[in-house]
Amino acid sequence: MNADELKAIKDTLENQDLTSAVGKIQDYLTKIDKVPLNIAVTGESGSGKSSFINAIRHLRDDDPGSAQTDVVECTMEPKAYPHPDYPNVTLWDLPGIGTPTFKADKYLADVEFERYDFFIIVASHHFREWLGQTNAADVFLISCHDLGLYDFNRLLHAIEKDLPNEKRHAFLLAVPTITMKILQKKKEALHTRIWMVSLLSGAVAAVPVPGLSFSVDVAILLSEIKRYYIAFHLDNKSLQKLAERSGVPVEELKAEMKYAPHIQFNAAGVVHLLSLFSRLAVLEGSAEFLFSLIPVVGSAIAAGMSFSTTYYMLNKCLKELATDANNVLMKALATAV
Repeated sequence: MNADELKAIKDTLENQDLTSAVGKIQDYLTKIDKVPLNIAVTGESGSGKSSFINAIRHLRDDDPGSAQTDVVECTMEPKAYPHPDYPNVTLWDLPGIGTPTFKADKYLADVEFERYDFFIIVASHHFREWLGQTNAADVFLISCHDLGLYDFNRLLHAIEKDLPNEKRHAFLLAVPTITMKILQKKKEALHTRIWMVSLLSGAVAAVPVPGLSFSVDVAILLSEIKRYYIAFHLDNKSLQKLAERSGVPVEELKAEMKYAPHIQFNAAGVVHLLSLFSRLAVLEGSAEFLFSLIPVVGSAIAAGMSFSTTYYMLNKCLKELATDANNVLMKALATAV
């Protein structure tokens, strides 16, 4: 959240009411979840554009929906490849540079460069025409078969620093979690949402409707925990890919997880999960309702309880899932070394 957006919410809380502030937070969360990020990938035929697109989308070359590889360059117009987990993030396979149809001097205009947030130019051997005019500081050595090697972290940093806040957030969550540095950045990015969604929980708790707050809290927790789970690649399919890449049996990777195996993505599963952490989750519904019946002060107490409980639970969930992801990645990297 940029300084202006943060100030707007602070001013609303101080000068208006909680409902107005919650509305601003809901608008912001919707915006960052749906903000479009368009990444253009171009280069010479056979340079590995499609493999790069697949690697960023956390797909193997033979996975359904992957960009086609090992074919003669035949792209005559940009082709979109949405990210499978973050559909607002799209990678575009552009026609090759320097072909008879797409001359270097008119290339940007021909592919409508205004629609893209940034370009990645892929080369497998050496530079030619427009590609050869790039600054050496913007050249990165990447292995699409193992993004953890060479300059991938440096490439991410170069992209991040030039993107607006919301697009930077979208890009960071979408990239594969293949280094400890990326894992830590994802954890930090996800943590910034916690106070906002907790405030939404608190606003609902102030309404004296039996069971309403607890049901909303469960829905919020379910949505956010899914977000953590996807960002850290703790699902079975992602673990299988990591096992194949690292050579570590998937059962050994799963053995490193203490928290993720308990997660079931339904209301009952979330309630069970919360009960593992705190009695607050069990007491919250009845206590909030009783407090909310007390005019003004009671509503404030109920809202505070809901905010505190949701904030605590999300912090705990994020920390534990990040620890699981860290342990899994360490196991894979240790074996690879």
